[in-house]
Amino acid sequence: MDNGLEYLKYFWKEVLYTFTVSIYLMFLNNLNNVLLSQRFTDFYIILKYDSWKPLKYFGYAILLFILGILLIYSEIKQINKYENSETDGIGKLIGSFVAIIVIGILLISIIIFINEPIFQAILGLITCVCAIYFAL
Repeated sequence: MDNGLEYLKYFWKEVLYTFTVSIYLMFLNNLNNVLLSQRFTDFYIILKYDSWKPLKYFGYAILLFILGILLIYSEIKQINKYENSETDGIGKLIGSFVAIIVIGILLISIIIFINEPIFQAILGLITCVCAIYFAL
């Protein structure tokens, strides 16, 4: 492979995932800033904010995280094929390593961005529901 278009054709899933997660993280960061500026004191109110928007973002985070794990798994499987290939192996191998690193960074970013305040509110609500359930 001697041009970038060939690599783009091969790594289109990773490029699309990176673009999608980057846009998602920008919107999630905006939502986090709004939620933190409101200084909510109740978990339920945080989750209920703007028609349950935080829960929707949490669902997207889970979906994007699973897709990222599947992409990393796919790249690891492809690496084995590149090691045995005599043609185009090194370029694809390097591309796969870069894709794995970028997707790994994006997965860590999803965890960091969803953690506060949305995930904390979900954990708080789950804790309250469990406490009430076991108290009865």
